[in-house]
Amino acid sequence: MREIKFRGQRIDNKEWVYGFYNYTFERGHNSQSYDDVPDRCHYIDTDTNYYEIKGHTVGQYTGLKDKNGLEIYEGDIIKHDVNMSQVFYNSKHCAFMLNGIGVKTRGYLRLGQVSFLWIEVIGNTYENPELLKG
Repeated sequence: MREIKFRGQRIDNKEWVYGFYNYTFERGHNSQSYDDVPDRCHYIDTDTNYYEIKGHTVGQYTGLKDKNGLEIYEGDIIKHDVNMSQVFYNSKHCAFMLNGIGVKTRGYLRLGQVSFLWIEVIGNTYENPELLKG
């Protein structure tokens, strides 16, 4: 069994938080009154607090770690051998997969098909978009 958790970048200070993901009404909203439903907000609930996060930065933990023991999340950019790839979830295949950056490949690799002795997380798509250019 893999651990189910998420990460997201806080709105107030851009720090990353890790925990349970929640997409719900603004905090303090009276859910009994649906006449004035505000936009829903993205939150990460940690063991100690509840943080509003940028929705586009939400990424699920893959259950795998790189060669340095760092957890691998959706949206991470990894280096394996001499190639770089972006980690994403493919709902058609129900699997975390790799999209090669700067290489012309046919199809995608499942994340589990790559040797973890060589994988290293080098950034993510939100803080390091320049890495996507290959």
